[in-house]
Amino acid sequence: RRPVTLAMALVSVLLLGGVSLLKLPLDFLPRVEFPFIAVWIPYQGGIPSENEQEIVRPIEEVLATLGGVRDIFSYSDANEVQVGVTFEWGRDVNLLRMEVKEKIDQIRGELPPDIPQIFLLTFNTNDIPIIEGRISARGRDLSESWDLLEQKIIAPLQRIPGVGRVNIDGVLPTQASVYLRFATIMEHGVDVTRLFAELESANVELTVGRITDRGLRYDLRTVSGLSGVEDLRELPIDERGLRLGDVAEVIYGAPALSYGRILNREPAIAFWIQKASGYNTVEVCRAIEAELERINQDPTLRGIDTIAFFNQADQITDSLRSLLQGGLFGSVLALSLIHISEPTRPVGISRMP
Repeated sequence: RRPVTLAMALVSVLLLGGVSLLKLPLDFLPRVEFPFIAVWIPYQGGIPSENEQEIVRPIEEVLATLGGVRDIFSYSDANEVQVGVTFEWGRDVNLLRMEVKEKIDQIRGELPPDIPQIFLLTFNTNDIPIIEGRISARGRDLSESWDLLEQKIIAPLQRIPGVGRVNIDGVLPTQASVYLRFATIMEHGVDVTRLFAELESANVELTVGRITDRGLRYDLRTVSGLSGVEDLRELPIDERGLRLGDVAEVIYGAPALSYGRILNREPAIAFWIQKASGYNTVEVCRAIEAELERINQDPTLRGIDTIAFFNQADQITDSLRSLLQGGLFGSVLALSLIHISEPTRPVGISRMP
C-alpha cells in the first residue's frame, strides 16, 4: 500500500547497517572483569613447606574473612608464593582489590620481614594476548641477546598504535651477578651483613634536594659510583682493604634459565602481545603482521625467524565469515521455502462444442 515509505525504511536500515559494519570495532571477546584477585609474592631461596606455613596460611586465613568468597587456592615453591581468591559474580573488582590490600596490610607484620614486595593481580578479557608466537635462530642461542631483541623486535612492535604491551619469555637482560666464596669469607672473617650494606649503598641514586641561586633552581642528586663490572670487583668491603673481587666471583651476563623452548629443533623465545583498550583488534593484528614481515626482512636479524602461531584477527574474521555464510544460506533457503509454499491458482479449461 505504501511503497515509498517501505522503500525509505529499507534504505535507512541498509544505510545504518552499512555504517555500523564499517565503524563497529571488532574484538575477540566482550570486555569482562573476572571476580578474581591473585596475591603474588616473589620469594627467592625459600623452602616450600616453610613458605606454606609462614606466608600462605596467614594470607588464606585473613582473606577467608572477606564476603562473597567462593574459592581460595594457593601455590608455593622455592621462588614464589601465590594465593588466588575467587568471588561471587557481580562484585566490583576495584573494590575487591582495595579490600584484599587492606587485609594483607593487617597481617604484614606476621609475614617474613625479608619479603621484597607483594603484588595484587586481576584478570579481564583484555589481558588475553591478541598474538602469540616464537622467536628462533638457526644455530644460535638467543638467551643472551636481550639488547638486540629489545631494539629490533620489541621496540618496533611497541610503537604500533593499539599495542598495549609486548612480552617476551626465555631471555633476560644482562646483569652483574655476585657469587660469594664461602671458604674465603670464613678465612678472612668477613661480615656478610656489612658486605650487603656496602653493595646496596654503592649502587644507589637519590634525589638530594633543590638549590636556588640567582634566580636559577638546580636539582641535586647522587650518582652511583659503580660504572662497570671492574668498579664492582674493586669495591672495598672493610677497613683492611679487602675488595669484593677477593671474596666473590663477579660475572656480567644474562642469568641462566632453568627451562627452555624448542622450535624446529632450535632454542626459541616466546613472545605475546596485548592490545590497548578501545582499539580494533583486527586492525591492530594486521599492523603487527606487517611489522613482523618487515622484521623478518631486516638484514641485521639475518637467521632470526619470528613466527606467530595464534592471531585473534584470524579467529574473528573466520567467525564473521561463517556468520555471513550462514546468513546467506538461511536467506536462500527461506526464499526457496516461500516460493515452494506459494499456492497455485487453478486454471479453467473449456471445451468447444
